[in-house]
Amino acid sequence: LAATSKNNAYYFDYVASPVVPTTPGSSEAKAGQMTMKLPPQHFRTIFTLLPLKNAGASAGLTLVTITMQTTEEKYGDLKGLFDEIVDSYGKSPAS
Repeated sequence: LAATSKNNAYYFDYVASPVVPTTPGSSEAKAGQMTMKLPPQHFRTIFTLLPLKNAGASAGLTLVTITMQTTEEKYGDLKGLFDEIVDSYGKSPAS
């Protein structure tokens, strides 16, 4: 849905419909169905690299990711919370 770059980080907003293996012994597996499709999932993800010590503003070798996930059905109710979390990224706590 969206991909942006700001504050030395990458922000992604996307929906996926995961396909997972069926449970061994389940009626689906017994019927020969090897996988099943889950309801659409909504993801919000932030990727960034921590700066190296004594390297100024250059990127380092430590990848940091933050991912929030919910069903697409529930996303409307949680979007405000997800926005708050994304907007708070990189802000220092009040002293």
